Amino acid sequence: MLHFGGRHWHNKCTFPLLAVRTLLSPTDKEIRMINQHALQGQWNDVRSKLRSRWDVLSDDDLSHFNGNVEGLLNQLHTKTGEARESIERFLEEALAGQGDATTDTLAAAGKVASDLKEKTVAAARDTYEQVSDQLRDGYESSQDMIREQPAQSVATAFGAGVITGFLLFLVLRPR
Repeated sequence: MLHFGGRHWHNKCTFPLLAVRTLLSPTDKEIRMINQHALQGQWNDVRSKLRSRWDVLSDDDLSHFNGNVEGLLNQLHTKTGEARESIERFLEEALAGQGDATTDTLAAAGKVASDLKEKTVAAARDTYEQVSDQLRDGYESSQDMIREQPAQSVATAFGAGVITGFLLFLVLRPR
């Protein structure tokens, strides 16, 4: 029976992360995690690495995996005579070595995201500059108009104020 997450699991249980209890030293216990899904997904590569390391293993020995990590560890220990800790370490390293493609893919995705961010920031900066220039031009144009025609500008501002006040009165009046 295995202890994982405060619960007891039978050895034949196949849940995604199978906890394998090992003794690292007489006083120090550690739970090692072998990702069952990763092992199943990369089984052909891991199987060839197992056969390369231990030539006593046959295809028939490794064909009975079926997702049971504990059973695989027991079978490898029995067949090779190697310590379970050594077998677990080998499996972890074999799975970690398979992560290189994933790491490369993540690095490439990160570069694409970084490039996209830079392009987005540049586009936003350009848009900001264009809008800022247009607002500046409009402000300068309205200042020029006020200087050239002050009476008409005051009358326009007064009319806009009256219309705005009337609209606010209609919206906010008690009913």
